[in-house]
Amino acid sequence: MSFMDSGKPHKLDIGPLSFDLPASIPPIALPIAAAVIVLLLLLFLVIPRCSHAPEQQAASDSNAASSQAAASATAASAGSEASSSAASQTSTATTTQTSSIFFTVGMAIDEAKQSVQSAGQVESLDQTSSNQGALVTLLGDETAAKLLAQAKTNVDALWIAAHPAEYGIDGVEVQYKILKLAADEPASLDYVRDFPSSYPASQVNEDKSLAMSTSSPSSSVPDTNIPHLYQWDRRWGYTTYSGAAFGLTGCGPTSLAMVYQGLTGSKDKSPYDMGKLANERGYMSEYEGTEGTFFTETAKDLGLACDELYPETETLKSALEHGQTVILNLAPGYFTMTGHYIVVTDLTSDGKAIINDPYSVERSSQTWDLDLLTSQSYAMYGYSKA
Repeated sequence: MSFMDSGKPHKLDIGPLSFDLPASIPPIALPIAAAVIVLLLLLFLVIPRCSHAPEQQAASDSNAASSQAAASATAASAGSEASSSAASQTSTATTTQTSSIFFTVGMAIDEAKQSVQSAGQVESLDQTSSNQGALVTLLGDETAAKLLAQAKTNVDALWIAAHPAEYGIDGVEVQYKILKLAADEPASLDYVRDFPSSYPASQVNEDKSLAMSTSSPSSSVPDTNIPHLYQWDRRWGYTTYSGAAFGLTGCGPTSLAMVYQGLTGSKDKSPYDMGKLANERGYMSEYEGTEGTFFTETAKDLGLACDELYPETETLKSALEHGQTVILNLAPGYFTMTGHYIVVTDLTSDGKAIINDPYSVERSSQTWDLDLLTSQSYAMYGYSKA
């Protein structure tokens, strides 16, 4: 069973049969129309056979009785048994045929239901194709290609690519960032998919089923005592911070929440709670993110000791070797276009840095050269438990 949507009259193919339906019929209605046509055709073929079967059997019985009238009583008895057996076989065949027909109809209806369920995806494919130029204009060739590649296998990515205009609620800059997040971070697709209907949220969603894993996202990167938390976690990522979605601007509070939870063992302060703290104490700048003084001046109240460090490789290495966990304040460059905070949690046996990037599962799944990290940094903050 197949159908096409081309703007011209819809062509509906059912096995060897073909029907032309008006173009005004929406594509999602075509599978239902196909099921109805199959049902009517099958009923048209079956009902006459079922209604004529008793007449044909009666005629057969009458002819058999006439031809056997002159036979002996024994022969008549045998003929009667044969006739009864034939009638029974005919009845069984008719019942089997009817059951088979209704099974076929049921299959056709089930197929139609499945087609209806997937019609939304077919529609999204059409919309994605028509919006491809807009995506390239907004994101550039490389980023748009990454999103479109994911759309081939992921229904959330498919919907996102088909509806880029839905993400313009806070202007073109936010629209670009949220779509780029979907392209760069496959783990964020469910967050981005629900963004148009969930942002802005006035409070945290306490549904624990929305929580992301706090363990290492890669088996090749060892776990440390610092949990992995992400600013675009659906529990708090739709709230607002620094004039936009926390999922886009909350890297500072999320980094400090990771350090706090890891070093103190307490789970009472989430990234959202740290964002509230920064806002209440004046460390949040509207549209500018989190000020660096937030990390040094709130440490004591959180049960932490913090040293502001000069961003150089040997200093970072020494801090990690002495058991400190380090937050980096990154400048525009490899990791960010505007500014960003990440956590360096430890060193591998070969001297590479293990990081918890609150914005990126992909980057958190790799280890990094210390020289690269320090070359990208404005400042570093080394933490230990007070």
